Amino acid sequence: MNFLQLLRKRRGKSQQDMAEMLGMTRQTYARREAHPENLTIEESVLVSRVLDVEVGHLVTGIARFIDEAPQNE
Repeated sequence: MNFLQLLRKRRGKSQQDMAEMLGMTRQTYARREAHPENLTIEESVLVSRVLDVEVGHLVTGIARFIDEAPQNE
Protein backbone atom coordinates (compact mmCIF):
# COMPACT_ATOMS: atom_id res chain seq x y z
CA MET A 1 0.00 0.00 0.00
CA ASN A 2 1.40 3.39 -0.93
CA PHE A 3 0.99 6.73 0.81
CA LEU A 4 -1.80 7.99 -1.45
CA GLN A 5 -3.78 4.77 -1.09
CA LEU A 6 -3.30 4.87 2.68
CA LEU A 7 -4.60 8.45 2.89
CA ARG A 8 -7.58 7.64 0.67
CA LYS A 9 -8.58 4.63 2.73
CA ARG A 10 -8.16 6.52 6.02
CA ARG A 11 -10.58 9.13 4.66
CA GLY A 12 -13.09 6.38 3.79
CA LYS A 13 -13.02 7.09 0.06
CA SER A 14 -13.05 4.63 -2.82
CA GLN A 15 -11.10 5.05 -6.03
CA GLN A 16 -14.43 5.82 -7.73
CA ASP A 17 -15.16 8.54 -5.14
CA MET A 18 -11.76 10.10 -5.75
CA ALA A 19 -12.13 9.91 -9.53
CA GLU A 20 -15.50 11.65 -9.45
CA MET A 21 -14.24 14.42 -7.15
CA LEU A 22 -11.17 14.94 -9.35
CA GLY A 23 -13.05 14.83 -12.65
CA MET A 24 -11.35 11.76 -14.09
CA THR A 25 -12.21 8.12 -14.72
CA ARG A 26 -11.62 5.50 -12.06
CA GLN A 27 -9.01 3.89 -14.30
CA THR A 28 -7.08 7.15 -14.59
CA TYR A 29 -7.24 7.72 -10.85
CA ALA A 30 -6.10 4.13 -10.21
CA ARG A 31 -3.03 4.74 -12.40
CA ARG A 32 -2.28 7.98 -10.52
CA GLU A 33 -2.65 6.22 -7.19
CA ALA A 34 -0.39 3.36 -8.31
CA HIS A 35 2.27 5.87 -9.43
CA PRO A 36 1.67 9.02 -7.37
CA GLU A 37 5.09 10.36 -8.30
CA ASN A 38 3.54 11.06 -11.72
CA LEU A 39 0.85 13.41 -10.39
CA THR A 40 0.91 16.83 -11.98
CA ILE A 41 1.10 19.88 -9.74
CA GLU A 42 -2.57 20.59 -10.42
CA GLU A 43 -3.55 17.01 -9.58
CA SER A 44 -1.48 17.13 -6.39
CA VAL A 45 -3.29 20.28 -5.28
CA LEU A 46 -6.71 18.76 -6.04
CA VAL A 47 -5.88 15.48 -4.30
CA SER A 48 -4.61 17.34 -1.24
CA ARG A 49 -7.87 19.30 -1.05
CA VAL A 50 -10.05 16.20 -1.43
CA LEU A 51 -8.06 14.30 1.21
CA ASP A 52 -7.78 17.35 3.48
CA VAL A 53 -4.00 17.28 3.72
CA GLU A 54 -1.50 20.02 2.95
CA VAL A 55 -0.01 19.61 -0.50
CA GLY A 56 3.49 19.72 1.00
CA HIS A 57 2.66 16.78 3.25
CA LEU A 58 1.20 14.90 0.31
CA VAL A 59 4.32 15.42 -1.81
CA THR A 60 6.81 14.66 0.96
CA GLY A 61 4.79 11.60 2.02
CA ILE A 62 4.87 10.28 -1.52
CA ALA A 63 8.60 10.94 -1.77
CA ARG A 64 9.28 9.09 1.49
CA PHE A 65 7.30 6.08 0.34
CA ILE A 66 9.23 6.00 -2.93
CA ASP A 67 12.57 6.27 -1.10
CA GLU A 68 11.61 3.49 1.30
CA ALA A 69 10.24 1.14 -1.36
CA PRO A 70 12.32 -1.96 -2.01
CA GLN A 71 14.39 -1.56 -5.13
CA ASN A 72 14.34 -4.25 -7.81
CA GLU A 73 17.86 -5.36 -8.49
